[in-house]
Amino acid sequence: MCLDLIFDIMSDAISRGERIELRGFGSFDVRQVAARKTALVNQPVVPSHGRIVFRPCQKLRQSVWNKVKN
Repeated sequence: MCLDLIFDIMSDAISRGERIELRGFGSFDVRQVAARKTALVNQPVVPSHGRIVFRPCQKLRQSVWNKVKN
């Protein structure tokens, strides 16, 4: 129940285009993706849209990298 509330708040913030940072874990951000077009017709196949991007913090990245290397 508590996690549902947290996820609802996070999804609302991300849908508004806000950046979310969880200290010691990472950050979520929305990046715009350009529309893709066909080579022949030059019509948009996929319209431009936002994509959610997660970037882990340095400590998490190093921890995972060290476990994968070993």
